[in-house]
Amino acid sequence: MAYPRRCPICGIEHGTNGATDRGHVTLKAASGGTRSPWRPQLPGRILTLRCMTCADDYEWDYFGDAQPSVAGGRRPGE
Repeated sequence: MAYPRRCPICGIEHGTNGATDRGHVTLKAASGGTRSPWRPQLPGRILTLRCMTCADDYEWDYFGDAQPSVAGGRRPGE
């Protein structure tokens, strides 16, 4: 239940370079994905994040702590 520690596209670890780490930004949050363990009656959150190192966007299942699967078992961006 967190933001990714590593970009699934370029592989850079977020938070390892101190002040020089550019990390990622949240572009969009939508209902879906894994439900919150604290409020299971509410939908989970699928985030669209942008890695500030490689400038690529990807989806992230916040409560699932993973990229959500898409049709065919692929992950977004594959």
